[in-house]
Amino acid sequence: MRAARSATANAGLGAKLTSLFAADLSLEGSNLNELETSQLIRYHLLQQRSCFANLCAEEGARKWIEKAMLDYPLFLIVGLITVQDANTQAERQRDGQGSIFVEAPVGEAIGVPGPEGVANARISLHGGGSSGRSISFIAPGERVFGVWYRVQDA
Repeated sequence: MRAARSATANAGLGAKLTSLFAADLSLEGSNLNELETSQLIRYHLLQQRSCFANLCAEEGARKWIEKAMLDYPLFLIVGLITVQDANTQAERQRDGQGSIFVEAPVGEAIGVPGPEGVANARISLHGGGSSGRSISFIAPGERVFGVWYRVQDA
């Protein structure tokens, strides 16, 4: 009888292990970036190579370029993108929730009969939180938004 009881207790405990501990975690986030402008303008050099050749033809500029290119590549700006009376907004939102459920089969361990789980000890914890930030600004007039460039290697 003791061997059968032991086998039954082990089977009962094995079945309860699936509900002994449970955890859940969820994380969410969102990003929003907006740019409103009354006008977008593109400026670019039509003859980039001849502009660079003319720049190199000047002795002072050429010496400066040669010295600078000893340590770093040369970036030649060939265009700009500007916006007129821009209004921008950026938002970041992060949310998280978690829960833990623990059940100790005390009733079964001490041999208390009854409906399943009545004498068991249970703990359930749940928590969550969120954080967010928003930033916006207005840039009146014409402002540089982007730069086109070419890398000039030595």
